[in-house]
Amino acid sequence: MKMSGSKSAILALVAAAGIASGGCSRVVGHQGFIADDQLIAGIQPGIDTKSSVEKTLGRPSFVGQFAANEWFYVARSTKQLAFATPSPTKQTILRVKFDDAGNVVTVDRKGME
Repeated sequence: MKMSGSKSAILALVAAAGIASGGCSRVVGHQGFIADDQLIAGIQPGIDTKSSVEKTLGRPSFVGQFAANEWFYVARSTKQLAFATPSPTKQTILRVKFDDAGNVVTVDRKGME
């Protein structure tokens, strides 16, 4: 079966539009640890230690540069349109502070503010 010139031109135009619109799709990304509210709520000052925090949340994203007794867990969700720079949509920074014996003293959580 042979296609007429106008039908093949329309088909080519539809295919080109489909390919072009695929390049404009949104890309959603996540970096860092997965912030689980139940696990974070389970970290208790005076009860947990460095070992139990690491078993619950995993290794920290980084350890405090000026105070080795502070662990930071960082999570960030982003969205991006095509080739644009990713924009953050949600961010969580969890700081767990320990005393010299390795026991949890405080657990602080901050968001996008």
